[in-house]
Amino acid sequence: MVLSKGGYPINQNGLIYSDKNIDQLLFTRHLSKKIRNSGQRTKGPKKRTKDDDIKFKEGLIYLIEKIMY
Repeated sequence: MVLSKGGYPINQNGLIYSDKNIDQLLFTRHLSKKIRNSGQRTKGPKKRTKDDDIKFKEGLIYLIEKIMY
């Protein structure tokens, strides 16, 4: 919804969603749901690391600079 309104979405790990990667991310989400619905288990999210904090900070700074200039 954010992309369709011209916004700049970012996830908790610093991944910036775009028109280029949203289709793949939605398809991966769909496949995981199909696997879970068939009774199989999928892995949960990995434990957050300091690298994730750094990636988020860099992604947020990138978006702020993109908006400012």
